[in-house]
Amino acid sequence: MLMRLAELIQRDPLLIWGLAGLVTGAALGLGWPVSVPPSGSQHVQQWTPPPTLADLRATEKEFSTARDAPVWGGAAGSAAGVKPTVWRLAGIITHPFPAALVFSGEPTDVVQIRIGESLPDGGVIKEIAASGVVYALEGCNYGRDLYAPTESAIKGSCDPASPVKN
Repeated sequence: MLMRLAELIQRDPLLIWGLAGLVTGAALGLGWPVSVPPSGSQHVQQWTPPPTLADLRATEKEFSTARDAPVWGGAAGSAAGVKPTVWRLAGIITHPFPAALVFSGEPTDVVQIRIGESLPDGGVIKEIAASGVVYALEGCNYGRDLYAPTESAIKGSCDPASPVKN
């Protein structure tokens, strides 16, 4: 029998090492005491259940802000104190004369406006370029690019005596 065990060790040492590890692990697992936390420990007392869905519900103000925000861009226009835009630049015509195509309300209300004519909000177009327009409103010059949700004020173009547009 001893001879047979020696042959087994020489033929398959990995199997013997695996069996030795299994026996050692079982002996240590049975002999090692299990540590159970006491029944009033701090860890168990600090746990609270997750919040209910009612706690996660948005307030009416948060919900109306999300509901009324534009889907495709222009979210900055929904901030408090910012006036909604009355018109949107839809296109630029360069020939036979420069003109801006402006949506003024309904999607079918397209107006062709030339340099010097008025926009739906009262501004007057001063320049028309291939990418946008420059217009004057309430003493300030503004630029609006094609497909931009809002205008941008041109630096140094406002008259200090005139009111500034929000």
